[in-house]
Amino acid sequence: MLSSLITLLQRQFTDATLATELHDPHPNGPLFTVLAGIKDPRSRRGIRHPLQLVLTLAIAAYLANHHSYTQMYEYVVDLWKRNPAWGEQFVHGPPSQDTFERVLALINPDELDTASSGWVASQLTKRSPGARKVVRGVKKYADFKTFSADGKESRSAKHGTGTRSHNLAAADQQTGAVLGQVAVREKSNEIPYLKNLLRTIDENQPGYLSGAVLTVDALHTQRDTAMLIRSYGCEYVMTVKGNQPSLQAECAEHAWEQIPVSDVIEDWDHGRYVRRELKLVQPVGALKIAWPWALQVGQLTRFSQRTAHGKTNSETVYVVTSLAPGMANVSVVNRMLVNHWGIENKVHWVRDVGFNEDKNQIRRGTAARVAASLANLVLSLLRLAGFDRVAESRRRAGRDPEFMAGLLLGEIRVEG
Repeated sequence: MLSSLITLLQRQFTDATLATELHDPHPNGPLFTVLAGIKDPRSRRGIRHPLQLVLTLAIAAYLANHHSYTQMYEYVVDLWKRNPAWGEQFVHGPPSQDTFERVLALINPDELDTASSGWVASQLTKRSPGARKVVRGVKKYADFKTFSADGKESRSAKHGTGTRSHNLAAADQQTGAVLGQVAVREKSNEIPYLKNLLRTIDENQPGYLSGAVLTVDALHTQRDTAMLIRSYGCEYVMTVKGNQPSLQAECAEHAWEQIPVSDVIEDWDHGRYVRRELKLVQPVGALKIAWPWALQVGQLTRFSQRTAHGKTNSETVYVVTSLAPGMANVSVVNRMLVNHWGIENKVHWVRDVGFNEDKNQIRRGTAARVAASLANLVLSLLRLAGFDRVAESRRRAGRDPEFMAGLLLGEIRVEG
């Protein structure tokens, strides 16, 4: 284990006094090694700090709970003060606040997302041998590579024209690590951008989608989307609501009142009790003809009750999935549906609260999307290391350079 973040950076950036690109990108190596694949948008003349160094320091600052340009600069200045010998190697001193702002506003966010999501996918493949083994017959939930796609808008990061940063991301259900992210253009919706997201994941980690399962909300329940997902050899689990009235009616044609509840999942969390009852059968009638890829159809009823005042609520929706009955039973599908909202709890909610994203005023150039990418990187880094208590882990990283270095090197992992 390296003794500190300073030692890590000194060893990695031995020629950092030169404005040169360092190393080749290594998707299977530590997180910061993939940054070498990102093109430096600055003019070569006058560069004092290599792009890879600036981005590594920005990631470290984000990991240590410092989000603004000013906080990044102050954090790096503290690093310099902790090690007087640092200045002998980095003769230009720490990157300034303006350097952080200029770099994060100019770099190509697609390149950053491609590099980081490729690294995450490679780590998941390397660290989850159980997801790659061949299992005959009905599988358990843990035997599947299951990921969820959902969009998020950074409401306060408005550009000068009044636009907002809106991104569509995919996250691994079991770990919460972010597999990929693409930008959604203004005055558009997420539906056509799922194609870009799947292509990005497939290009970053060829073959990853084959045999995996993608869960999406009702917005993405489209015939073309189902065909697209299956074209990658990927299975899907889709929720059906009123935005697809014909499909909803076809699902409702099944004699659900005569079908017993097949699986129940109960949760108590944040002062609310939730009970999810799922019925699952093979499709018949018009649905079987209209959706030939749907091998099972379900009716999901959610009951919720606020324990504080006893207020209850219920909702019934339908589900279609390409998973065959001989591959995934009702308990597996129900668990996938429950964990679909993990991207909301493990990623979006944490970014809103822990990273203060909806109040962050970073807006110049591509900086708003880059900030979202940095947050995804930090979350993925912690999730892959096995840390569920994100806020506590980030506070520790801010005060413990050795812990920080271990995370960036991938040498720290929670066992069990």
